[in-house]
Amino acid sequence: FTSQGVGDEAERWVREHNDKRFLEATLAADADELVARGVSERSACCPGAVAAALAAARESGAAPEPALLRYATSREIHRSPSFVGYAGIVF
Repeated sequence: FTSQGVGDEAERWVREHNDKRFLEATLAADADELVARGVSERSACCPGAVAAALAAARESGAAPEPALLRYATSREIHRSPSFVGYAGIVF
C-alpha cells in the first residue's frame, strides 16, 4: 500500500492523516467509524479486532475510555521505504 509513495513524505502522510484519522475514531470509541476508516482508507490491518475490544469493554459494563499509550512507525527503528504504524491503546 503506497498510495502516497515511500519515504519521509509517505511517513508524514501516514502520521498526520491516515493513521491519525483511525486513531481519532478509536479514541472516540466509535466502532463504526474506525471500521469504516480501517477498511476504506486501509489504515489498520484488523479494524474489526479494535471494534471487538470496544464491544467487549461495553459488554463488561465498563464505559470504554480508550487512552493512547504510544504511537510509532517501524521507520523509527529501521529507516526503510516500507513501514507500518503501531499504536498501544488501553481501555
